[in-house]
Amino acid sequence: MKNNTSKIMLILNISIFVLLLTIIFLQTAKINALTERLEAITIFDWIEGTISLKNALNHSTPLTAVTPEFIDHSFLHHSPFLDGYDLKELKEKYLKYRNTDLYGSGRRTGNFRRIHEGIDLYVPEDTPVYPLFPIGLVTAVSHDPDHVIYTTGLVGNTRVDSVAVEYGKIVRILYPEGIESLYAHLNEVYVEIGELVTGDTVVGLTGYTGNIRNSGKPSHLHLELHDCSSESFDPETRMHYQFASLRHFIDNYLDNYETSSE
Repeated sequence: MKNNTSKIMLILNISIFVLLLTIIFLQTAKINALTERLEAITIFDWIEGTISLKNALNHSTPLTAVTPEFIDHSFLHHSPFLDGYDLKELKEKYLKYRNTDLYGSGRRTGNFRRIHEGIDLYVPEDTPVYPLFPIGLVTAVSHDPDHVIYTTGLVGNTRVDSVAVEYGKIVRILYPEGIESLYAHLNEVYVEIGELVTGDTVVGLTGYTGNIRNSGKPSHLHLELHDCSSESFDPETRMHYQFASLRHFIDNYLDNYETSSE
């Protein structure tokens, strides 16, 4: 009886030992495969004023990774009406009052002088509008036809940061590039704050809300672009250019420089 028990214990111990060896072997294979994958990932970093290349295995700080293809695709803009027009064509087709419709033209609100912080595109009322880029995050909306945004103006030579301007119903969208578009004077808004939108999402309809009701002008889309400091800038400085390619840079860089590990 003791011999049988001893044999059973021996077989059990051998089985456990084989099982442990199998687990160790499989886990080692997984670790090796994961190590190879991490070593194959090249990270472009910016350290002390220059590019630093390393592989993912040697990158010790938290990291959010995006592919060059994501950047190249998400930075490619299109018409807010999804009609295939570039900015030059949009201006030729939809500007009505030419210079006064462009960014930087003079405006007056009560005693305040200010600039026009966007461009005005005159399309039929209730024209669908779309994000400017293939992906975006809605950061602000208003369903109020009398919605006010405070902007910068001058009284004499004194700068004032609290000039109330009636934008009407608005949608504001943040894009991966770090810039935001703002659409104003809408009749309808179809998205909400925090919503992720794509290039073919109808975010609203052009309309006749806000201060244009007292301006004598017809319905139009007021389009603004804002930088990461929330300052407006001339859409022409960005919308004329649509040939960004991080992939092109990376491929050429890696062809000429060896990846360094830290």
